[in-house]
Amino acid sequence: MTTIQNIAAYIINLINGVFVPLIFALAFAFFLFGMFKYFFAKPGDPKAREEGKPFIVWSVVALAVMVSLWGLVNIVRGTIPFGSTAQPNLPTFNPSGGSNPTNTNDNGIEPEGSNPLDDRCFTNSEGEEVCI
Repeated sequence: MTTIQNIAAYIINLINGVFVPLIFALAFAFFLFGMFKYFFAKPGDPKAREEGKPFIVWSVVALAVMVSLWGLVNIVRGTIPFGSTAQPNLPTFNPSGGSNPTNTNDNGIEPEGSNPLDDRCFTNSEGEEVCI
């Protein structure tokens, strides 16, 4: 059973990590191509401008549909419990250079009572605690 779950997870990650960004990039590239044809290819030729309009219109339509579906999927995912309340870790900035700050747990949430500035505090030569 775990093999099927691994295959399904791989396919979902492939779709979310490769295909969806690729489709967004293609729609944006077609939009830029249409803008180039409309404004820069032959600016004085009305026929050349007309050739760029469909690229612009349909790429904007495609981007609007994709963003709408993305929002709808997130609304459904947030509304209907699918048996798991696990949320993906949000990216965090760690000035020390590591991928996971030392004062957070696996979820990226700081434990109660921890101070995120503790690792940036030191005692100077006069015995005062200084935090940067």
